[in-house]
Amino acid sequence: MKIAIVCNGQLGSAIRSVLLRQKNRFHIGLDITWFDDTQVGQTLSQGALPFANYTPKEIAENHDYIITNCEFPTTHAIANALPDQSCLITVNRTDMFHGTGKNIVDGVGVFSGLMDMMSAVMMSEFSTVDRLDYYVGMNPNMWDGKTAIAPNIDPQLYKDIVNSGKDHFSEVSLRSRNYVSETISHALYLPYHPHDYSLNWLYLSKGYRDIVRSAKKLYNHQDSYLDIFCNINGVKFGQPQCDIYYTRVPATQGASAWHYAEACCVGSWLWQLATHQIEKKEWHPKDADWKLFTDNIFGKRFQAAPVAA
Repeated sequence: MKIAIVCNGQLGSAIRSVLLRQKNRFHIGLDITWFDDTQVGQTLSQGALPFANYTPKEIAENHDYIITNCEFPTTHAIANALPDQSCLITVNRTDMFHGTGKNIVDGVGVFSGLMDMMSAVMMSEFSTVDRLDYYVGMNPNMWDGKTAIAPNIDPQLYKDIVNSGKDHFSEVSLRSRNYVSETISHALYLPYHPHDYSLNWLYLSKGYRDIVRSAKKLYNHQDSYLDIFCNINGVKFGQPQCDIYYTRVPATQGASAWHYAEACCVGSWLWQLATHQIEKKEWHPKDADWKLFTDNIFGKRFQAAPVAA
């Protein structure tokens, strides 16, 4: 089974590492090639082939599965050249391929594929859903109280999150720990959600939030964890109910928590497709079967259940 990873830097490395560590679990051999789309003049990731030396058509036609996290024109070119028997998995929201009829899983990742699937199982337990509030936090285990730390998430994505904050924050207690939450613009991440909802970023403290928001330069920090909460208000078993669902992902296998989470999202989809648990077709993460997604070697990391506030 030939797999192409078209993704630069730490995320590409995490995806390759997660797949290779589990290659013996597959009943068919994995032949993984990593193409780095880093711009000319920047450092090419170790072990990757230069994407500029290959055309999107060459990559699409010579691999069974293509995993992409790159510019839209490149992803679109790969999708256009995708053979009928091959499958494309895009990392993070694109919403480019609905109605194409091709074998494309569109929008895998923390924002918003994982939360779409988490909310699907939660909402299935409620007869009525009044509101969903998502809380996502990427925080370092170690912090000196002075340095503005981006916990080894893509710097541009982290800056986008920080800059999209509404500048309104509140204190919130989740799973017996106090955080500072700030509502961020959800149009970039969950544009088609059918329910009234909010998307909130969690900080360790107000001081941490203030330092990050005022920083001119953010420093990546490898030792970090990813918290994902979803607060649901609605009617459950005929009674008004408010539940909090929770999962935590630590930094693992040399990858940051965020990159490891996204790599495991990719791995779970690949596992289901390659082992014929789901058919090859056009998929959106919100349409996934949560049980199938979490009951395998990659997706079990994301099993979530109601917890005490």
